[in-house]
Amino acid sequence: MNYNIRTKRDNKVHIIGGKLKKTNLTINNDYNLRPTTNRTRKTLFSWLDSLAKGYYCLDCFAGSGGLGIEAISRYSLNVTFLESNVSFYNSLIHNINRLKINNISLVNICALEWLSNINNPKPFDIVFIDPPYFKGMVSKTIELLESFNYLSHNSIIYIETEISQSTYSVPKSWIVYMSKTTYKISYKLYIRS
Repeated sequence: MNYNIRTKRDNKVHIIGGKLKKTNLTINNDYNLRPTTNRTRKTLFSWLDSLAKGYYCLDCFAGSGGLGIEAISRYSLNVTFLESNVSFYNSLIHNINRLKINNISLVNICALEWLSNINNPKPFDIVFIDPPYFKGMVSKTIELLESFNYLSHNSIIYIETEISQSTYSVPKSWIVYMSKTTYKISYKLYIRS
């Protein structure tokens, strides 16, 4: 089964809540781009609403930027977006400029490369891990986040994977706060203790 098949309707991404509520994002029509659906983001941010206020976020595989922009709309002080695909990166720049968002850092780089090379980072309070499917990138991302001290003591980590790749390991200090599975994806929210 090919989980990357999307219809044009799937390409409609809008911000669910906060100061940018109901704002549509212009996204690339590339079938390799698989934005977190509006329904999944609504669930995720309802989980986060009681936990997250004034945080620094890292969107590891930004794609459309929907997760990071939603965080900015609601409560984040700053979001660092990492995106390696030039076309997706340019779309993200377009949306950020159009929405006049200032509190961001945007880097055109593979998240694994960036995580491997930054020294003495400021720890992030919220991290979104939603990598391209079928590439096995979740475990390496988790390892780099922990090894190079990218996480604050009580960081919140969101991981979205395809069903067949949902058996990754997390450190013992990561406690599952909420989780959900659909017919295509598994998504979990962890709190690092």
